[in-house]
Amino acid sequence: MCRVKESTTPLINSRPTERLDGARARGSYPNPCMVGILVHGDNHFIARGPLPNREVALALVRHWSLIQVGATTPPSLNRWRIVSREFRENLKWVVVVPGDGMMSPTVTALLEELSARGITIHDSQFELW
Repeated sequence: MCRVKESTTPLINSRPTERLDGARARGSYPNPCMVGILVHGDNHFIARGPLPNREVALALVRHWSLIQVGATTPPSLNRWRIVSREFRENLKWVVVVPGDGMMSPTVTALLEELSARGITIHDSQFELW
């Protein structure tokens, strides 16, 4: 059974969208225990699902960064979904993907906090994992 830590620490917010296409295929529910943050330049997504590898992280950024009315999520990305709010203590992974703009000071501070907690920050520009 999954135990998600409940906290009084402030929530972090992301996009108000749970999922762009609104649909969910059978068996595609993300692991409810895994939550992470995918940072893309000056934007970020709080995502429920396992740590994505580099290729999947890049695909998620491409898919989530472009609003496509009526588009469906590719089956290879069904394991992840955007969540709008999450306790920072529940974040278990971090992936940084280069993008336009600088990372916000708030996200930079959050990544420093997560790193101090021992969470590896995976930078897609410099490494494979």
